[in-house]
Amino acid sequence: MATQLANTFDIKIARGSGCEDHLREGWSWIEADRVWAVANESIIMLPSVSAPAAGTLRVRIASFVNRYRPIQRLKIFVNNFEVGNFELDSLESRTLEMPIGPGMLSDRLENEIRLYHPDGSRPSDSGHGDFRNLSICLFWISVSIGGQVDIKNSVKIRDQKYIPDNFFPDKPNRQDLFEVNSFESIGTDCEFGLFQRMMGIEPLGLLRFAGIRFHDVCNILEGELTDIGDDIRIDTSANDNEICIMESKYNFRYHTFTFIGQVDESILLRKQGRYLKFLANKLKDDLSVGEKIYVYKMADHVPDHLVEKLYELLQRYGNNTLLVVRLADENHSAGDVNLVHDRLWNGYVTKFLARGEQSTSILKNDWLSLCKEAYRKIRKS
Repeated sequence: MATQLANTFDIKIARGSGCEDHLREGWSWIEADRVWAVANESIIMLPSVSAPAAGTLRVRIASFVNRYRPIQRLKIFVNNFEVGNFELDSLESRTLEMPIGPGMLSDRLENEIRLYHPDGSRPSDSGHGDFRNLSICLFWISVSIGGQVDIKNSVKIRDQKYIPDNFFPDKPNRQDLFEVNSFESIGTDCEFGLFQRMMGIEPLGLLRFAGIRFHDVCNILEGELTDIGDDIRIDTSANDNEICIMESKYNFRYHTFTFIGQVDESILLRKQGRYLKFLANKLKDDLSVGEKIYVYKMADHVPDHLVEKLYELLQRYGNNTLLVVRLADENHSAGDVNLVHDRLWNGYVTKFLARGEQSTSILKNDWLSLCKEAYRKIRKS
């Protein structure tokens, strides 16, 4: 737990230590002596310092590498100032030490430590039972203020290996990853989010792993994404004991990939409320930029005039593209992508996942073919 001393902050990661009060977006559940990062970015919040002097940041981590992905890139920022840029090439834990310049730390507000680690992958792709997207794990973090600032490179501490050597899948095609990362799901369920996970990417998205009906998506956009996360509750009705979150105002339910007994549910609920607000603001910002291709999976019949309503709602925020994904039929083959008008498109796949059905390589290839064709046509238009 972080303690404000005269010149030092220390957070030791351990179950029951209170460290969860400082871990924000991008972390998995807390284990006995560590926590894994599970998104492209992870955030730690530290209290204000006694004085905005120079200092030293130290973190102890292990990285998730093997022969298919021999390096984990890691950048570390203090209040948006980059203080470290590393390429981690070992499974062994190590301590990274970075100087913090004068004025980087705030003596009035909380201080944000942001870790950027874009090279995560899932153990499940190599036959292990862990579906998390793992890149680095954190053991402790320490900030020392004032005194002699010792500028060093990373100091390697020999320790046990935490990850088997055969965890990583085949090396992905970088262009495919770039194109698939340009899409974001806005309904109906988590199939497209799971496809992105099968591809080895973990973009943040409000509705990526949510089950939501068409009119509730429209309600979110009509409501300008306000108050999301204010009225949420734990839902443990899933058969596998997973803890899901029900957002009551907009009536959607989403996966946390956390299970009963792994966390304090009251703490999880509080963190998820903050996380939902973060994701809602991110979606609003992304919509204003208009660079993403938004995917709506048409699992149930929705009349064309209502699809037009969804498209028009997206246009309120910016010049946005909507790809409505439908099942292939006698007039449309899987992989076809057709322009309806302006930035509204239809795309087609062979089948959708049934409830409880596991993703397969066939479905992965089906979605990948659709994304590649949609990306090509939409970016050319």
